[in-house]
Amino acid sequence: DRNKFDSYVVNSNRHKELNLAWGLNKKTLTLLGNARYCKEWSEFNLSLLKRFAVKKCSRNQLKVLFFLPQWGYKVNYLETMKVIKTISNNKNIFLLIKAHTRGSGSLFRKDSISLERSKNVIINSFDDSPSLVRWSDVVINVASGIGIEALIQQRPIIYPFYLHRNKTIFDNPELVNIASGCEEVLSLLINHYEGKKLFLPNKYFLKQFLINEVYGGEESNNVLKTYYSHIINCKSN
Repeated sequence: DRNKFDSYVVNSNRHKELNLAWGLNKKTLTLLGNARYCKEWSEFNLSLLKRFAVKKCSRNQLKVLFFLPQWGYKVNYLETMKVIKTISNNKNIFLLIKAHTRGSGSLFRKDSISLERSKNVIINSFDDSPSLVRWSDVVINVASGIGIEALIQQRPIIYPFYLHRNKTIFDNPELVNIASGCEEVLSLLINHYEGKKLFLPNKYFLKQFLINEVYGGEESNNVLKTYYSHIINCKSN
């Protein structure tokens, strides 16, 4: 029962409205923004991490980072494996697969064994996601909030929306490169490799997205300071 808490903090107006609809007490529900992806923390966090490198990845290969989703979130595993195997068959691409850090989000053993034979694939890397994003040229993100990290680091995102049956904050063609099938994912990657670069969202659109999803709807918000002040006030009360 989340109403037992003295204060229940959420990241965005979207989260606030959802929780109110679920019956959370509006007196204890507080919108403070997203401490994980705010500028103060994301930059400091990245500075703590070692630079990721792969010796067997050549300079001529396109470095692609694929973030796996949680399979229980209405995700089509077979179609996901199809696109992963299709990408892995292209020797101009070096594919790094990052399992979801919570819940079910790894490859089944039989599929892992099959891909481990590929010289241009790393499966279930345990390295930190921000470091992997920094290493990558392109990020493929299905339905995970980690896509925000790629946007912050200005990495183009391919969003294969057809792999799941959810609505997400990434369902906008002004934010990500949307792919409607396996062939389109590969085509986008090949085009990027050949010089027809994937787009990044324009600065104004990205700024508005981050205001909504990271800064609690505020154009100027020191999220960490806001959290600190809120905790101190709750403690004193």
